Amino acid sequence: LILKLPLWGQPSDQNCYDDSVYWK
Repeated sequence: LILKLPLWGQPSDQNCYDDSVYWK
């Protein structure tokens, strides 16, 4: 996911944030 973050850009950023919330 970290590698795809920069590739996708903002869309991935939002997804990453959602993932973090789910993890917490």
